[in-house]
Amino acid sequence: MASIDWDDIQGNVLRGYGFDHGHHLVFTVTDAAAARRWLGQLVPAVTPGTPWRTRPVTTLNLAFTHRGLAALGLDRQALASFPPDFREGMRARAEHHLGDVGVDNPDHWEPAGLHHPGAHILLMVHASVAEAGETHAFLLASDASDYGLQLVANERLGALSAGRPSAGHRIEHFGFVDGASQPAVEGALPPTTVAGHGTPLRDGGWRAVRAGEFVLGLADEDEPAPPPPAPAELTRNGSYLVYRKLAQDVAAFRALVADLAHRHQLDPGLLGAKLVGRYADGRPLLPGGREGTGGRHGDPGDGDDRPLNDFRYRDDPRGAACPVGSHIRRSNPRDGLDFPPELVSRHRLLRRGMPYGPPLPPDATGDDGVPRGLIFVAYCANIGRQFEFVQRHWLNDGNGFGAGYTPDPVSGHGAAPRRFVLEVPDRGLVFLDQLPRLVRLRGGDYLFQPAIRGLRYLAAGP
Repeated sequence: MASIDWDDIQGNVLRGYGFDHGHHLVFTVTDAAAARRWLGQLVPAVTPGTPWRTRPVTTLNLAFTHRGLAALGLDRQALASFPPDFREGMRARAEHHLGDVGVDNPDHWEPAGLHHPGAHILLMVHASVAEAGETHAFLLASDASDYGLQLVANERLGALSAGRPSAGHRIEHFGFVDGASQPAVEGALPPTTVAGHGTPLRDGGWRAVRAGEFVLGLADEDEPAPPPPAPAELTRNGSYLVYRKLAQDVAAFRALVADLAHRHQLDPGLLGAKLVGRYADGRPLLPGGREGTGGRHGDPGDGDDRPLNDFRYRDDPRGAACPVGSHIRRSNPRDGLDFPPELVSRHRLLRRGMPYGPPLPPDATGDDGVPRGLIFVAYCANIGRQFEFVQRHWLNDGNGFGAGYTPDPVSGHGAAPRRFVLEVPDRGLVFLDQLPRLVRLRGGDYLFQPAIRGLRYLAAGP
């Protein structure tokens, strides 16, 4: 059992807040000494992972790019001890390690945001009340300016309420439940549901994923815990944070589903479910016509996600029910690959993202020009083995799934032809070719989120 120091690990890593509103403030450091004084005063307000007795109205957490750690005055030896993926950053690794080419190339990213050369510090404010989040973010920005920090971006986030399933799961702009299959973490408080969320075992059982897959210095799936980068006072109990701004073309998704359903005489709800791997309300696609429960279709009502996630792919090897190229099967293949299912846990991510922008009206048939999408936030202990592996080898390349060199139809990208194959009863295989791009990368970077003691170490300076 992992020994987790909840008072030290920043909140929102091992357990999600579940708040509906948020702000991501990005700052540039112009004076290292002044910024360290600001950080030292801010540390007591940072929200730890300690279980709450009373739910706060707002929370505060912060992380740093590698260039941000340098701007704060971290010494060269410590900066060099971090792994290459974090040191180089997402922009430098976009083409060869992530497949961010074409319209996703950094040359096409938004001019301002976390990927900005001067983006050093990310402050994340989450709130249960929108007005409280606005006030907290405004005060933080005002205080930071007194210490010479310059605000680069303020990304406003908000959960979508229209059509939200009664189980309380978030939905994304395409209208599907999002984040229903988070990894169960060993030693989590309160204990998380393991069935369907943990490591699938060959005897049919499940085991929680070890906390070291997400937090440095704790035992991971290989045990014992690998040593964190030096100095340990900074890095122990910290996590790497992957940040991606993903623009969603909702009108294109609706048009694609309607057109393909009409051309191939399929139910639009079923066709959308085949692309994603679940129905919009979260029900999984199971062999033999069986359906899981969830959302308005048999909501368990007590927050128990087992009806949504306690399933495997070994009973559906060809993808007759859930296509092998579908989004959720590509992002978390469970026991559906040739290698032992225990190894899948070496590539899991804790996702803490949230939508940005208002929903497209349900009756809209064209794009209204309003930016909307998902701020993808994920925590891990090894960027290359976890996030980059999933993005490049699972989402952008279907060879490991028997789907050929084709990307995930929802969020995959790259130069490969966009093709999708599904099996239809009494008709066999249906090939869908030349699928449009539905998600476009608008920017992102890799950050390090220290523990509370790590923040104090940074504030103390050289």
